This record gives sequence, C-alpha cells and structure tokens, in this order.
Amino acid sequence: MAVKNEKDLNDQLRGYWLKAVAAIELRNFGYAIDLLQNLLKQEPEFLTGRQMLRRAEVTRIKAEKKGFFNISTGPLAIMKAQRELKRDPKKTIELVEKVLETGNNKILLTERGNSFGYQDLVVDFRGIPIMKSFGFPVILDCTHSLQKPNQSDGVTGGLPEMIETIARAGIATGVDGIFIETHPDPRKAKSDGANMLPLNKLEGLLTRLVRIRKSIL
Repeated sequence: MAVKNEKDLNDQLRGYWLKAVAAIELRNFGYAIDLLQNLLKQEPEFLTGRQMLRRAEVTRIKAEKKGFFNISTGPLAIMKAQRELKRDPKKTIELVEKVLETGNNKILLTERGNSFGYQDLVVDFRGIPIMKSFGFPVILDCTHSLQKPNQSDGVTGGLPEMIETIARAGIATGVDGIFIETHPDPRKAKSDGANMLPLNKLEGLLTRLVRIRKSIL
C-alpha cells in the first residue's frame, strides 16, 4: 500500500486533518478521533493520520486516568483559544484552571513557538518566566519551534541548524525540560524530518546543555 502524506489530501480531507490536529491541541480527543476515523475511511494510505489516531486514542485513555496533562502554546491559529494564548502567555492560567477543575494537578506547560506571518514560527522567551510563575514545569519544544509551515511545495520546512541556539536560550531562561525530535537520518523520517536533529548530534548537544544548566543553578 502506497503511503500518502498531507500534501496528497484533497481540500476536504485536509480540512478534517487540520481540525483533528486542533482538537487534539485542545484535548478534545473524542472529536479528533471521529475526524481522523472519517478521514482514514476515505484515505487509508495516510500514514501520519493513522499514527495521530493511535496517539489520540492512547492519550485519551491516559487523560481519563488522570495522567500528566500537557498544555501547549502550539500555533493553531484556527482556534480562538490558541490565538489568545499566543498573544498573552498569562492566559495559560485559564487553561491550567480548567485542568485543575478535573482533579488533575499533573500538568506540563509547553512552549512550541508562535506564528510569525504565514510561513514562520518564533519563540518569545519572555513567556517562559511568566508560565513558570504558575507553579508547573515548563517544557520547550526546540524542534517544533523551528518549523516553517505553509511552504509552496505543501511540505512543512524547518531550521534544524538553529536547534542548539533555541535550546541554549531555553535553558538559560529557566525551562524545566526540553523536547527534541531526532532521527538517525532526518531525510528518511516519516514526519517532520525537515526540523529534526540528526541522532549523532544529540549526545553532544545534551552535554553542552547540561553544562549551561549547572552554571545557572
């Protein structure tokens, strides 16, 4: 069976896909799963959709068991709540309060970059200490923050050469953890290869980041 990616989807199915991704960001797993199942009935070769569906199903089960709840500042401009959050990281507290109302206090706050124009993401590091002030660990997604979406060829690009710069700045600003996508050969990755760190560079980067972390503690 031939594998298809996002650029192979027609407009209707791409709409399902974008809505599903947005729904997952807002933890609406039931709606996301319905969308993905509908999409995959019509385009079963869409591998990324199948992977997303499995993750959504697993994450919904974990959320129902009150596991860790990750709140992201990911750039999903089609969702009003996310737009408001990107304008002001202080609004993170509103999402935190909603999670706390469920009885779950195992929360991670994740900075993943904010939309800058139509084809770029940027990290505003002023948001890190603001989110830390809410009393929950703050994670920096170093690779997603460097995506370049909406490229003319229909494939999301990236700036992997800037991963260390973003990671160093995050550690210096006081993040509690970092998230980095890596692969032995990013060119062969099934998804997001354009902004992945080659696996052979990971150990050296982590060693340097640990040194920075120790120097500011």
